[in-house]
Amino acid sequence: MSKKIGLQAKLFAAFLLMALLVFIVGWVGQSGSSQLSGYLHEISEVRLPSIVGLQMMDRGFSVLRSGQIALLNPRLTDSLRREQIQQIQEAEKQIQAGYKKYDPLPRTVNEDKLWQSFRSEWKRWQQKDEEFSRMYQKFQQLGINNPYSIQLELYKKDQVNSPLMAKAVTASVLLEKMNQQIFTVNKTAFNSLEKELQKVIKENEAIAEAQKQAADQNVAQTQFWALLGMFGGSAIAIILGIILSLAIAKPLDKAIRSIINTLVSSSTQMLATVQQQEAIASKQAAAVHETTTTIDQLKTSSKGAQEQANAVAKEANQVLSLAQTGTLTLEQTTEDITMLKNTVEALSEKIQILNQQTSQIGNISLIVSELANQTNMLALNAAVEAIRASEQGKGFSVIATEIRRLADQSKQSATQINNLVVNIQKAIDSTVIEMDEGKIRMEKGVKTAQQTAAAFQVVNQAIENIVACNQQIALTAKEQALAIQQVVDAMNAINTGAQENAIGISQTKLTTENLNQVAFKLKAVI
Repeated sequence: MSKKIGLQAKLFAAFLLMALLVFIVGWVGQSGSSQLSGYLHEISEVRLPSIVGLQMMDRGFSVLRSGQIALLNPRLTDSLRREQIQQIQEAEKQIQAGYKKYDPLPRTVNEDKLWQSFRSEWKRWQQKDEEFSRMYQKFQQLGINNPYSIQLELYKKDQVNSPLMAKAVTASVLLEKMNQQIFTVNKTAFNSLEKELQKVIKENEAIAEAQKQAADQNVAQTQFWALLGMFGGSAIAIILGIILSLAIAKPLDKAIRSIINTLVSSSTQMLATVQQQEAIASKQAAAVHETTTTIDQLKTSSKGAQEQANAVAKEANQVLSLAQTGTLTLEQTTEDITMLKNTVEALSEKIQILNQQTSQIGNISLIVSELANQTNMLALNAAVEAIRASEQGKGFSVIATEIRRLADQSKQSATQINNLVVNIQKAIDSTVIEMDEGKIRMEKGVKTAQQTAAAFQVVNQAIENIVACNQQIALTAKEQALAIQQVVDAMNAINTGAQENAIGISQTKLTTENLNQVAFKLKAVI
């Protein structure tokens, strides 16, 4: 059967088989390279920018909310308040930048559905956030950042009914409304927004992982067909060489030269194609390497943010502990002042009783003094009657003189007692006045201590809210670091596959160059 086939048909069939083999190898390499390029383009031009844009929005939302919570701190200085407002503005710009980066990119049907759900939650949160912004603008217009301290100072100055007190009360009520808005209404909307955004991020990560697996499978298939073409082509080339060497003789020198020229041309074209594929693969490997480097930097930044969030949470816990200690100390001080106030009130009542008793002593002394005067008058009358009685009244005169002397002494003693009572009453009256003033100061001190305790309760609540927010920030930063680590692992795997593909194409190029050189040598010999 083979003898009936002419030499030209044999040569044509042999080179047709060789061309078919080269075409198959080139087509498989080109197809694999095209698919790999598509996967890499999807990861580097769509999925990676999508994840970066979504992460920018996520970080922006976290910074914006933490900045709004910080603005509720009444002890925040003006410089720190301006810094927080600037951070909020930068966070809003970052959210818009992430939105502009992600929104124009192509999305799958499920991803677009999740994105639309997130946008709905975003609009709902924006409405709540605008309400908070309006309240904060009214609060800023009042010009009182710490209404609690202003109220305490006005209480101390006894200016409770002053216009400034009314303004401070309005500011404190507005501050309480903002706290309720940010920690109840806005918090619920923010959590829903964050949940939907995380769903979009996880969907992008899942798509990127699927693209990475498909790229790995494509690389494996390309390597398989390349190896099959390399070894199968070599075997077929050897078989064809043996057949041709047996079938072709010297009279066919011209035909052989034509065949060699064709072989040289084919190998040259194949070499050019392989060189072009090598350049494309090198560019792809470089692009993947740059993308991996960028994600590594993003991973380092995320770890730094996580460490800072943990440090802030630790410091906030320490501040909360100190504030709680201060509250306990202030409560003990309030109890001590209250007990002292009760003691002063009891002492004031005893002094009032002593004042009444002293008044009674003064009255008794006046009665004694009056009795002494009457006794003195009676003694004087008795002395006059004794003089009239001459000798019979001498003894009675002596008694009257002695009674008069005793009456004078009683009068002097009563006068001294009355003077002492007057001095004691003056001292008691002065003491009563001072006790009343001390009582008033005690009552003011108790009110001040109670107001300070209430202020400490507000501070404790604010610090507890800050601790909870910092813990949420630390948890979010940790989750971001884990997600970025997964992307880093995926990109490293893609980078390794791209490098291996570039090495395989380089080896194919080397083999093709060797084949081209052999063809030229054969042509020179013939």
